[in-house]
Amino acid sequence: MITRFYRPEPLPLSAHQYLVIDRLSAGPLPDTLPLTELVTPLTAPQAHLYPWLLSLNTLSVADWIWLEEQFRLSAKNGGHPPGCLLLTSHQPESVVRNHLINMLFISDEQRKRHMLRWFDPRVLFHLCWMADARSLADMLHIRDMPDWTYWLNGRWQTLSFDKDNAPEGESPEPHRLFNQLQHIGLINDVLAFLPDEADLSQLEQLSQQILHLAETGKNWLSYSRDLREFVLHGIKYGPRFYESEMIQSLVKKYGKTPGVYYQVTRSWNEEQWRTVNHGAVRKEHKGYFI
Repeated sequence: MITRFYRPEPLPLSAHQYLVIDRLSAGPLPDTLPLTELVTPLTAPQAHLYPWLLSLNTLSVADWIWLEEQFRLSAKNGGHPPGCLLLTSHQPESVVRNHLINMLFISDEQRKRHMLRWFDPRVLFHLCWMADARSLADMLHIRDMPDWTYWLNGRWQTLSFDKDNAPEGESPEPHRLFNQLQHIGLINDVLAFLPDEADLSQLEQLSQQILHLAETGKNWLSYSRDLREFVLHGIKYGPRFYESEMIQSLVKKYGKTPGVYYQVTRSWNEEQWRTVNHGAVRKEHKGYFI
């Protein structure tokens, strides 16, 4: 059985062999860096959307010194490092490159391919808890790339894996992961309104709560800002706030009309929100919840 875990301390830069650089967020880079594009002939016309791969073992002394200094400054000041994803691998660059390119797309139930921005730590973090350990290990090709160190909320985190002889658990529904991944943008939008959470286990629990609220809210709300507000209300007022008659009346009558939920609820005062909470608590005490 495969298990995933975060190391108590991240692996240092020197322990890695590859750096993945998201060109959309990277600042100026030295022209001397031997960057490799993670594109195929089909995706080359949109190369700016895809990351670079940098083999650290091929760096000149000057480039290595520059990279070490950039990482030192980011750790000291909390700034953005040149690349936010480090990999350990003793495979040649061609093998690592092929693995990473294959990871760039995920298929839905109709086998339509969608881009998966695993090279963005804000996506990779959620992928790591949404996927079961076995599926995640296969997706990340851990036999060839066993350690994934990424920059999240101003610090480095190293994801690693263990394996024992225990039998694997039952595999989840095949397209459950894809459906959850569709909410990553919303989850990150909501997290941006909340204080940064340094503890990964707490951040994971909070993200799971956001996902649950998002999956619930989309039953009524079709507009992204309305759904975001719905989730934020669940975080602030309790995950079952929507059971109150005030919320139920609003979402059932106007949920499909863009902006109404946002505009109406933002006009409510604390007394009205206390009524919402009181209504939800009364239903819970009456046994409406299992």
